[in-house]
Amino acid sequence: TIAICNRIEKEDGSIVPIESNRASIDRFFTEKSSEGKRVLGLAYGNSTQEENLIFLGFLIFSDPIKPNIDRVISDMKRQGVALKIITG
Repeated sequence: TIAICNRIEKEDGSIVPIESNRASIDRFFTEKSSEGKRVLGLAYGNSTQEENLIFLGFLIFSDPIKPNIDRVISDMKRQGVALKIITG
């Protein structure tokens, strides 16, 4: 999302160039992603083209590992279930 944005909407509703904020946005994204969070960027614009959009912010989803998941996976393997995990 960030690569196709050239402006950012601030909390007060003002719209400013994104360049002075890009590094902190990238750091925030990297930090939350490295914590195992799902990070979705939001942007909008008046064009049908995916360019020159206005960045709004991130939605952050947390999906922690469930307790006792190692036991559940072991039980599944013993029962002949092949576990496949697809992400991305």
